[in-house]
Amino acid sequence: MNTVSVTSQPPKILIMIPTNDHGGCEYNALSFGKDLVENYQCEVYASFPLNDALEHMAALVMRSGMHFMPFEGSFVKSDNIDAVRAQQTEAWRIFDELRPDAVFIPLPWPKRGQGMIAACAGIGLPALIKFALVPEEWGSNEFVYEPCRKAIQSHRQTWFANSAYSADLLEKHFKLTPQTVDHFHVGPIGIHRLAGDDMAMANETVPMTREERLGLTNPDAFIVTTVARLSTQKGYPYLLTAAFNLIERHPDLHFVWVGDGDLRQELEAQIAMKGMQDHFSLLGFRSDVREILQESDLFVLPTIYEGGCSQALLEAMEEGVPCVISDTSAVGEVITHRHDGLLARCGDAKDLEEQIELALSSDDIREGLIENALDTVQNYSAEIMFANTRTRIESLLGYEFQKRETPVAGITSVGMQVGDDEALLDLEDPGFHGNPVARTSSNGALSLWVDRRLGFWLRDDCLDQSKGLFIAGQQTISREALTDLRITVNGVELETLVTLEDEQGQWKIKADFPDELREKGLKEGLFVLLNTPHTETAKTAFENATIRDQVSFIIRKIALPLPQPRGAKG
Repeated sequence: MNTVSVTSQPPKILIMIPTNDHGGCEYNALSFGKDLVENYQCEVYASFPLNDALEHMAALVMRSGMHFMPFEGSFVKSDNIDAVRAQQTEAWRIFDELRPDAVFIPLPWPKRGQGMIAACAGIGLPALIKFALVPEEWGSNEFVYEPCRKAIQSHRQTWFANSAYSADLLEKHFKLTPQTVDHFHVGPIGIHRLAGDDMAMANETVPMTREERLGLTNPDAFIVTTVARLSTQKGYPYLLTAAFNLIERHPDLHFVWVGDGDLRQELEAQIAMKGMQDHFSLLGFRSDVREILQESDLFVLPTIYEGGCSQALLEAMEEGVPCVISDTSAVGEVITHRHDGLLARCGDAKDLEEQIELALSSDDIREGLIENALDTVQNYSAEIMFANTRTRIESLLGYEFQKRETPVAGITSVGMQVGDDEALLDLEDPGFHGNPVARTSSNGALSLWVDRRLGFWLRDDCLDQSKGLFIAGQQTISREALTDLRITVNGVELETLVTLEDEQGQWKIKADFPDELREKGLKEGLFVLLNTPHTETAKTAFENATIRDQVSFIIRKIALPLPQPRGAKG
């Protein structure tokens, strides 16, 4: 690649994710963004829908030094023409506001988000498109947006998949020329890499003892762990059959399942019918996956198909846990049977049982698998994945990113201007997003238009003194929408007192921090989220606005009231 160095402003890189939930694809992409922020002179923005499931991920984005821009709308499993057009319209709005230099679009599922790809192609915006999971069969009636398919033929876009296997599937599904789609394996990253050492916002009370962490009744149990959604795709029905038979012969076995999904109730019911509740722990979504793996004796994943080589598998290999996995999709590109893992025939409960039995039969077998797997997994490190992704974006741009002389800390926060009786949020801080519209003549304070959702991260020693939030603004939406405004702090919804002051729409909101929030969250800092419902009344009230094409409102002031002058404490 012939490149030149960046000599002007740091490039803006937008990570735009067509998702309604969080998982490996999302965390991988955002971990890459965090690496860019910390080690290169780049501004990184992330955009995805802000729903209840993704509030935590939005918090992690901002805590990692990136900026967050909500993507208005939601995604269905498979696109249709209306969904694609809506995606294009929203993507163009974000492009117009941000003016990014390049876009990185990681697709958790290739049948949705095609409007984002076409939106980039339509204006010639350089875009790197990643396909995380590619199904074996596409279906004759599945929707493929033709401008999206043609976008790969442009020198302004690069598509890649997590494996050679998936790249071939994409070329078949999109009817592309062979060797059109690039590929490389994505390393073991996940939420742990993105969140860093402080996991309190994801799982505030992680148990400290092995028994509490894993939900054990037998402290001497042999732990067989699976990390995957509780779905048919991940092969749980086959694992459950194998587990029942194995427990009959090995009563010290305990199966730990990390993840949640639509099979949970059915799996729990079958376990209860067998009376084997003491041999299973269904832990749900957890942020301490690495710690759980470190307590495990064997990792098992009977997945039906993967986009690349499972992230959970690579994490288990890194943590020195022997692995049994189904021989499916691209797993064989990484794992060699009886060398660095044991491969079971896909969808075969009996063979899965036999491979687990083989792992249980000998300490030497398990130790050999661990030793070889630790060598193998070095080829799939997060650093290699970051470099592979970064160089492809650089190739699209035609220049290399400048490295920072000193890496920056990941967590950033909105600045506070502290006075005697309040700590005032700095509305001009880069971590606080909005459109400036006016400055008052009296003190030069900035007012901002903000979207109906606004999040920011606060870290300051004045949080120890303040007992709540004070927000003042000007009403630009209906009274009903304003009075329904929600404020959550570290995931806890606050009780608010709204005061509408005059006919010009001036308003104030006060909210107190509950005791449990102060005890658990204030020492680490606060993630504050304002959210006003997108009601039909609010939409109608804002139809004639000229600055924004969506429901928004003006913020003039956000402050933390202080009970006494700073320094007055004895």
